[in-house]
Amino acid sequence: MLFVTHNLEEAQDLGDRMGVMAGGELEQVGRVDEIMLQGKSSECGFLEKPNVFCCTYEESLGNGLVHVRWAGRTLFVPEDGGKPFNRVTIYPRHVYISPYPPPGPRVNRFQGRIRKISHKGGMAHVEVMVAEERVYAQMTTEQAQSLSLSTERSVYGILKLRALHGF
Repeated sequence: MLFVTHNLEEAQDLGDRMGVMAGGELEQVGRVDEIMLQGKSSECGFLEKPNVFCCTYEESLGNGLVHVRWAGRTLFVPEDGGKPFNRVTIYPRHVYISPYPPPGPRVNRFQGRIRKISHKGGMAHVEVMVAEERVYAQMTTEQAQSLSLSTERSVYGILKLRALHGF
């Protein structure tokens, strides 16, 4: 079946192979994970590159979650297939940052310092240093301005549990 969409999440959920068109030409074809993680980005920047964190697999918790270590912290990642992994991915749009500690359980949280902020197409792309690791977050420019985000500012972050994928 061929399914045409501009929604990347839809393509990831439904497809086992993906093709990317740019300028009316088929630019790439491959497995979804190959295209999303290592694919070349088209000139229009259609493919959002995920954060890829090297981690240490600790254990399966037996309840659909896996415990891993990343940047000196514990992360919980949904279990997918039951085999150990040493990398975790999450898209910048699923990384939440704020200058204030967020309420709620302290699961998949971090604290870091903003290294760089760039604005393109109404979006703010924020690079945060967590220990020696880079984490990229994305939000609207309006959101970034309302939070008064600036370089060298300390921020708190959350890695959305359901958006983490181990491989």
